[in-house]
Amino acid sequence: MVALTAGIDFLLDLAWFWLGHWRGPKLIACFAALRRGVERVTPRLHQYRRKAIFMVRFLYGLRTAGPLARGMVQPTVRPFTLFNALGAIIWAGLFASLGYLSGRVIAVFLSDLVHDEQLTAVVIDVLGLCELLWHFRRSCVRGPAP
Repeated sequence: MVALTAGIDFLLDLAWFWLGHWRGPKLIACFAALRRGVERVTPRLHQYRRKAIFMVRFLYGLRTAGPLARGMVQPTVRPFTLFNALGAIIWAGLFASLGYLSGRVIAVFLSDLVHDEQLTAVVIDVLGLCELLWHFRRSCVRGPAP
C-alpha cells in the first residue's frame, strides 16, 4: 500500500511538473491561490534547488505549487524525477506509519469505551434530553418572539 501511495504521489507531482513546463503561466493566471503558492515557492527553488524538490511535499499550501513552479523555472526533468521519487517514498512511508500508529493509539482508548458503551449512550441521551427541556422551558417562559 505504501508503494502504491508513493507511486501515485510521484506520478501526480510529475504531471504538475509537466503542466508547469507546458502551461504554467496560463494556469497561474487562472487560479489566484496557485499563483500565490508559486510566488512563495519560486525563490526557494532557486536558492535550495534539489532540497526544495524533496521538501516541498511536506510544506503546507505548496504541495501543488511546488512541482508546477519547478516545471516553470527549470525544465530539466532528471533532477526533479530523482528527488521527487525520494520525497514520495519517504512521505508515503512516514504518513502511513503515522496513520498506523495513530490508529493503534485510538484503538486502545476506544477499547475502554466499548465496555462502557451502554452507560455512555444513556449519559448522552439524558444530557441531550436535559438540554432539550431547558430550551423548551426558556422559549415557553419568554413566549413567542415578537
